[in-house]
Amino acid sequence: MKYGLIGTDVQYSYSKKLHEMMGRDKYELLILKPEQLGLFLTKKDFLGINVTMPFKVDCMQYLDNMEQRARQIGSVNTIINQRGFLMGYNTDYIGFMYLLNKNNVDVFGKDCVVMGSGGTSKMIRVALQNKGAGRIRYCSRIKNNGMSYRDLANDIDVQVLINATPVGRYPNIEEKPVDISNMKSLETVIDINYDPYTSAIGVDAKERGLKYVGGIDMLVMQAGAAHKLFTNKRISDDEIAKLTKKIIRGSVNIILIGMMGAGKTTIGKKLAKKLKKRFVDTDDVLEQSADATIAQIINARGVDGFRAMETNLIDKCANLKNTVIATGGGAIENLDNLRKLRKNGIIVFLNRDLDASIEAVFADGNKNRPLAVSEEKFRELYQERYDNYCMCADIIINNNESIKDIIKEIIEKAGL
Repeated sequence: MKYGLIGTDVQYSYSKKLHEMMGRDKYELLILKPEQLGLFLTKKDFLGINVTMPFKVDCMQYLDNMEQRARQIGSVNTIINQRGFLMGYNTDYIGFMYLLNKNNVDVFGKDCVVMGSGGTSKMIRVALQNKGAGRIRYCSRIKNNGMSYRDLANDIDVQVLINATPVGRYPNIEEKPVDISNMKSLETVIDINYDPYTSAIGVDAKERGLKYVGGIDMLVMQAGAAHKLFTNKRISDDEIAKLTKKIIRGSVNIILIGMMGAGKTTIGKKLAKKLKKRFVDTDDVLEQSADATIAQIINARGVDGFRAMETNLIDKCANLKNTVIATGGGAIENLDNLRKLRKNGIIVFLNRDLDASIEAVFADGNKNRPLAVSEEKFRELYQERYDNYCMCADIIINNNESIKDIIKEIIEKAGL
């Protein structure tokens, strides 16, 4: 291996794709067991490598030297082989500082807690100190090493909470390191994990109206800094921004919510084609799997039975990537459905003029869905669901323009 990433769990990493986008055509992902680390590094059979959990601290004992910043932090994530002389660097620091600045995260004087006690946690604590943070604490599952997670869950002082553990990253996207519901002073949650797009703890933060920042900006910037060490060629900030957009565009889902007749299927198909994503209509999938129309399913199983089928399907859709998903009009009645979809998705509420929606649904006497048997009932459902649509949405689009303009607006507002 000439260039690549080492760690115990790297098979889902975006690093290979990212470095190849930067022009590094041969970049490998290498899974090592802890007992294999020493032999790998002493053989020195590489030119440049990135290091991820859990080797960022343990790798240091095999290095010949390291930059001052890495020494200060006590963590290395990039190693350059200079003709047998191993030099260690910490580009995570550059990435994390970029994340704070780009997302306007103000930590000056703030009470900050970093979850985790490994190399990434050490880096973040140094960065926070250099940014003028107030009290800086860290949390660990190891007894007598930092504060406990039980204490953290009931901490009323923490203002900025940062997850520097692997808890909640793909494929274990339902997990979260701590319950934030009792953190009364909390303002900002940062999760340095970048997959899923919004982690489980991030979903909780968004539902509380808190600022949430995922780890994708840090990932791309630290990779750009490592690329410079590999090639002596700098990646500009503009190029970093473009790469970030490409990574997000190629992985994140777009979730369309709204009433029947709002245009979710029509717009969803064209949006998927424009963004080169798959398209899934949950109602269509349910009809195909049951070999029956939605009306027939509800008549046979009742509304609760239909909603249970819908929830089971959404569980599966939550693990999809690079997909436009059009949901049924009532999917938001179970808010857990949207929590699941939000983890790797941007939720778009298509809010069409109600009279136009009614015309689309009832123009041909369409009564496929028994929940909308009359225009009056349709209006009642819209009023009942409207607040949930707005609460769940990352983006609200008023679908009163041309399809072309609507698609353009979605792409712009989603940052894609």
